[in-house]
Amino acid sequence: MRPATRWTGFVACITVARATHLSAQTHLRVVDSVGVDRGSVVVSTDGAGEVIIAAATSTGRFTVRVDRRMAAAWADSAAAATGPVVSSTDLRYNGARVTQVDPLINATRIMELFRLTTDSASPYALTANNGAWSGDLTLSDSAARHLFAVLRGPPWPVARRARDSVQSGSRDLVFFGFQVERQARQDRPANPEYPETLRRERVQGAVLMEFVVDTMGRAEPGSLAILKSTNRLFALAVREAILGASFHPATIANHPVKQLVQQPFVFLIGQ
Repeated sequence: MRPATRWTGFVACITVARATHLSAQTHLRVVDSVGVDRGSVVVSTDGAGEVIIAAATSTGRFTVRVDRRMAAAWADSAAAATGPVVSSTDLRYNGARVTQVDPLINATRIMELFRLTTDSASPYALTANNGAWSGDLTLSDSAARHLFAVLRGPPWPVARRARDSVQSGSRDLVFFGFQVERQARQDRPANPEYPETLRRERVQGAVLMEFVVDTMGRAEPGSLAILKSTNRLFALAVREAILGASFHPATIANHPVKQLVQQPFVFLIGQ
């Protein structure tokens, strides 16, 4: 029999009543980024002194917004976590969780950090959930400790990796619509299927999704983020449709570039 999994450790909860997504209109200062295999964690601050943690995973981008005290407490709790305890019936991870109730998506955003082994240099797992789907990353011990130092700031560590990537003209740069000469546009439209359960119950709703259109005209799976959603089933339907759609990529000087796109979807009975 497979042992059950239990979670223990620090749990921090906050409630927000405003938009929590990252957009071209949000004035954020990127503090630092931690690159990991198949993803990254970016920490930013806004003018109100809050900290935004964004985890880019293979299944999408997940964010939580907390105040600086909460971010530091989350880092301290994760750093103090011990490795998993295994018994005949349980596999218990001692980790740290931060949650954010977000009315814009009718769900709770969750991020967890926990130590994977009992070794002193153990890697960490970061798991995230946006109420519709989840994602995860594995951070080396050094990457995790760097993230903890960033979350405990200020003073913030110097973000050399982010600055160097900008100066080198990295092909991975993502542009906003106002920065490109020709914006990304749909070639094969994203037409989400109406969830049958909600259709039968005559539930209507809407979703606002943010994602990156790459230079080949496809949505990057790891970039999808829910900005607004009235129901998780609508969000899942939109996610599947966007991943199946095709676009003409944005261009600058006739060269295709990546562009951050926001697209709304409305689900109405009878349409």
